[in-house]
Amino acid sequence: MAADIVDMRVIIHVVKADLTRNVEIFGRMDPFAVVVWESADGTKQEASRTRTDWNSHMSPRWDHLSPGPVYKSASSSSIWDSMLHLHVYERDMLPASDELIGSASISLADILGDGPREAVEQSPSHNKWDRLSGPPM
Repeated sequence: MAADIVDMRVIIHVVKADLTRNVEIFGRMDPFAVVVWESADGTKQEASRTRTDWNSHMSPRWDHLSPGPVYKSASSSSIWDSMLHLHVYERDMLPASDELIGSASISLADILGDGPREAVEQSPSHNKWDRLSGPPM
């Protein structure tokens, strides 16, 4: 009997950041984050943006859920070859002048773990917490 095809969506929970780089000349930083999904073919798509955490400076807290694309099967190579990019910006009065504080990237294979793909496919939800870190932000 053939296995049923299960739609799968990865949802990223952007909780907070502990920033180490201050790009604000006067006052406190107002950070926000942008979640970008990169498919196996290299196509990038902005999935969502957090709200701006006004005056949070170096310790923004967003508690933001970002849904990714729907995959037809967890055994599909497209999900395992996808990447997640997180960019944190300082909100300025003019949107065109928002300044990048830092970025980090992780593969979905690293998020989902090294377990057998069939186990992930059969599980209705696969919860894993990962600390996403990149160069000091």
